[in-house]
Formats: sequence, structure tokens, C-alpha cells
Amino acid sequence: RPLKQGAVVSAAIDEDGVLEEVDGVEEKILAAFAADKKIFVVSLKQNIRDQQALENLGVVIIRAQNVSQAAETLLS
Repeated sequence: RPLKQGAVVSAAIDEDGVLEEVDGVEEKILAAFAADKKIFVVSLKQNIRDQQALENLGVVIIRAQNVSQAAETLLS
């Protein structure tokens, strides 16, 4: 299956495949948005400052618990 167009992932992955938080995610979202990427997959635990403002711009933030969920999102 092809990957969903316009989607990116930003997360660390632990040894069990669980997605973990990363620093600077807001800046990464804005950089991806500037490159016409509108779907952003992050860890379920990720704290995002001004999430509502980012969503108001048209960014779709999807939270995933693990690599499998992230892959499912990217392939659907």
C-alpha cells in the first residue's frame, strides 16, 4: 500500500516499539506544514504547545501509541 501523502511522523521509539516524546515538536510541525505536510503523527504522550492554534492552521495531529499504530495511520 502506498503511504498517505502529506504525512510525517516525529517520535522516538523505545525497544518495545512504543512511541516516546521528542523535543521541538512544534517547530517540526511548522517546518513540515511549510513543506505542505498537513498530517503529523506523534506519540500519544507528546505535549504540544498551542495545539489548537496549529489545528486552526489546518494541521491534523494524530497520536499513536506505538509503531504499529503509526504505520496503520500512514498506510490508510
